[in-house]
Amino acid sequence: MSSAQLGFSLDDGPVVAAPAEGRFDHLAALPAGVFLGTSSWAFPGWQGLLYDRDWPAKVLSRQGLAAHAAQPWLRSASIDRAFYGPLAAAEYRHYASQVGPDFRFVVKTWQALTEPRTEGQRNRNFLSPAQVQTRVINPALEGAGDRIGQLLVQFSPGACRLFERHRVLFDERLATLLRGIDTGPAQVVVEVRSPRLFDENFLALLREHEAIPCLTVHSAMAPLATQWALVRRSEPPALSLRWNLGHGRGYEAAKRDYAPFNRLVAEDQDTRAVVVDAIRFALDAGIPATVIANNKAEGCAPLTLARVAEALLEHEEN
Repeated sequence: MSSAQLGFSLDDGPVVAAPAEGRFDHLAALPAGVFLGTSSWAFPGWQGLLYDRDWPAKVLSRQGLAAHAAQPWLRSASIDRAFYGPLAAAEYRHYASQVGPDFRFVVKTWQALTEPRTEGQRNRNFLSPAQVQTRVINPALEGAGDRIGQLLVQFSPGACRLFERHRVLFDERLATLLRGIDTGPAQVVVEVRSPRLFDENFLALLREHEAIPCLTVHSAMAPLATQWALVRRSEPPALSLRWNLGHGRGYEAAKRDYAPFNRLVAEDQDTRAVVVDAIRFALDAGIPATVIANNKAEGCAPLTLARVAEALLEHEEN
């Protein structure tokens, strides 16, 4: 696939990493197996932090990953575009060409396959193993191979409210999906946005199929500490955590108050402490830990993750 087909011109770049000036060099000591990453990376406000100048978002989306991955504490990124429509193998190949062999992507499952109803009608492709395999997994693995670290199956709050009323059916369909797909080197992560669904039965179902529960900092969920208390007892095969919002805060309000996402606006020390504790648990257990942060968490996802990395390293030194 040519650069024109991918939607950019070679004249638009390359995007160069911002001069570090020694600010974050020490974060290269982050232990192996810890994958900190951002929810997408196409944010012009990260000029001077990740990127050399104020590039348009479209250019950063296509060509910004190399500068993103050059930062010593950023070893992962969530390909959020995949949630809104299936991507071709060539697009994954283009992303993978911009990162090193130890970088790991989180790929979101196309929302058309995780919503039980579409336009008021029953969705015949809901959690179809064949559709998830052919439309999501196969192109990702063909294009990026072992750089695909996690496949995220994310359910909306609206879908979760329906699942609460039809729990047995949800469990059956989810189990059928997990049995019927082959993700190769990638691990399957399941995110529900309902405290009623995020319980011991849900964790047991995932453990049976070697899938991973996604800890989620979101207004629809219980506090992270409550979620983590359940998950740490369930012996997960890996840690997956998404710091989406400040607890109790809405998406639109955070977007309005935090833009252009170039500084920490509302630091959350309590949540950060739980995140660090979860990563330390994963390191002690010998399992990989993936933490994805959104700009709407504290105001600037890269700085949120830098603070997490610093806190983790400080503990390792003590």
